[in-house]
Amino acid sequence: MKSRMSERHIKVKKVSAERNLKLFAFASFIRMLGVSAIDLILVIYAINLGADAILSGIAVGAFSITQVLFQIPVAKLSDKIGRKHTLLIGMSVFATGTLLCGLAQNIYHLIVFRLVQGSGAYISVIQTFIGDLFSSEKRGRAMSYYQSGVTLGYAVGLPLGGFFASLFLNLPFFVNFGFILTSIILIYIFVDDSQTFNNNMNTEKNQKINYRKKFLRNRLFLLIIFTDCLLVFVFSSLLVFSAPFAHSFGLDTFEFSIVMVGFVLMMTLGFYLGGRYSDRVSRSNTIFFGLLIAGCFLLTLSIINTPIELVLIGAGVFLGIGIVWPTIPALVLDSIPESCRATGISIYNVFRYSSNALGPIIIGYIIGIFSLSPDDLGQGIRVSYLISGIIYFLACLVVFFFLRKYERGRKIACNSNES
Repeated sequence: MKSRMSERHIKVKKVSAERNLKLFAFASFIRMLGVSAIDLILVIYAINLGADAILSGIAVGAFSITQVLFQIPVAKLSDKIGRKHTLLIGMSVFATGTLLCGLAQNIYHLIVFRLVQGSGAYISVIQTFIGDLFSSEKRGRAMSYYQSGVTLGYAVGLPLGGFFASLFLNLPFFVNFGFILTSIILIYIFVDDSQTFNNNMNTEKNQKINYRKKFLRNRLFLLIIFTDCLLVFVFSSLLVFSAPFAHSFGLDTFEFSIVMVGFVLMMTLGFYLGGRYSDRVSRSNTIFFGLLIAGCFLLTLSIINTPIELVLIGAGVFLGIGIVWPTIPALVLDSIPESCRATGISIYNVFRYSSNALGPIIIGYIIGIFSLSPDDLGQGIRVSYLISGIIYFLACLVVFFFLRKYERGRKIACNSNES
């Protein structure tokens, strides 16, 4: 009788975890759909509200500023009041900021409301929640599923934002608000975090956490963050300057948007391969092979001469990055104890968002130096791809000689503790 009840409990728990994962993937899909739809028209919208180039840039960057500032406080809040409640609060703040942006009357209103929008900062809570729900053996697949929602949301949001903006310039904000509200309702009704919250509370009562030891002296954790910063630094600039590079081959914006759909599909395939492979073999080996693939194709991208080569080689770059992308947060979750999981993933995201902001600025400066003119960036972008490929090979060396060693050390320590 007890055995049957135990089996039923495990089955219900598994179904609940899978259902929660789908809801989190949907919530992230909606978030990134809104981010990309708004990104597409944000500068135009800012100028329409009376902004110059500087104020437009501030309006764009304001969202990332509060994302960085609130990652850790929001994550710590989730340790105290539970993942679900914090997630709902963060999503509500994000939704409120989104609605207010659509109602902005001038550029200064827009900047303030973008700061409000970014202060929701709930992505770390979702990633931590996934870590709570799935064991290390299944975490890579779960992260790949979640990351697919993120990437597909960004891809869908680009044309959707352009379509709604063609009707009314501020309409993407209101449509996004409706999507977020739907996601909030679904999570409120169907997600249950009482078990994970009780476990975290019991751990916190019985153990005083030494954050310096858990993070600053955790070499595996620090190396993962360093590797991810290199990955994101390159990828953020790759996205920003890919369209001008395509223009140098005679592809217009619409034609390249079709190509980007193919790139997104290749990246999603990479998510699947990375998630499956990292669960069966090891995270660090998966990261190594993904970076190696992306680095080789990036170097090749710097010497191509035809649009067909751009499509084929670019697909290889996105496949390699896709293999790495969900594997890194899964390894972050593996490297930190359950008692401070939310804080660890939020620290990781602070560095990730900072690299995401710095990449286009620094690479853009390099492109400007090597370009023939502001209207002809092709040569400068080729140089940036060469440098980006070298950066990924540097990351490969770090992973091969150090990250693999520390991941093996963590597994040995875990096995010793279990025995």
